[in-house]
This record gives sequence, C-alpha cells and structure tokens, in this order.
Amino acid sequence: MLGGVTLQVLEKPQPHPIPKALYFVTDELNEVHRRACELECLSADLVHGISAGEAAVRPWGERSFYADDPWGNALCFVEAGTIYEG
Repeated sequence: MLGGVTLQVLEKPQPHPIPKALYFVTDELNEVHRRACELECLSADLVHGISAGEAAVRPWGERSFYADDPWGNALCFVEAGTIYEG
C-alpha cells in the first residue's frame, strides 16, 4: 500500500515548538485511513482547526491524515500527487 519513502531534512534557525511527523506517501490514502481507523490510532490533535485524524485537504494543498504509532510518534499519510515540498 505504501511505496518509496522521502526523507526531508530541513535546517531551522530555531527548534520547532512541536514535534514533527514522519511522512508516508500513498496512492491509496482512503484505504490506509480505513485501516488506521480500525487500529484506533488516528491523531486526536488539530491541524489548523481541522481534526488531524480526518483525511482532508490541508491549507498547504496536501490531502493527508495523521496517526500515532504505539510509542506516540506522529505519522502523516499523504495522498500521492498532493505532496507539499516547500
């Protein structure tokens, strides 16, 4: 369901105040979201006022949702073709 992985490393002048997510790109976002729902691991956080666990188009154009792994690390699943690289 998931293809290759892109690791983006950015230099920031100051540390980001909240942890960042590990991003995965998929052609099957709805299926991955369905599975995350079954696993009850969708994020309860908000992203710009929208539920992070909802598969939604974000203000920067990505269609994505966020989940948490068993250790509490943030994961973001992004629909292929909507990746914001900027």
